[in-house]
Amino acid sequence: DSSKTENINEIILDTAEELLKVNSFSEVTLAKIAEKANISKGTLYYYYKSKNEILFAVYRPLLLSRQ
Repeated sequence: DSSKTENINEIILDTAEELLKVNSFSEVTLAKIAEKANISKGTLYYYYKSKNEILFAVYRPLLLSRQ
């Protein structure tokens, strides 16, 4: 179901953004993102293979708006 997929993706990115506002990049782990988002690490890895991928996805809209 694509709406569920989009929702989980939004939850992941919103959670990562929240954590990055109050923690350094090195302090934010995929396990912390999964825990705070109430999803399994396996689900998180299904959507993103690394913390760098998540960081890029969080900040991509900002980077695109500056062009």
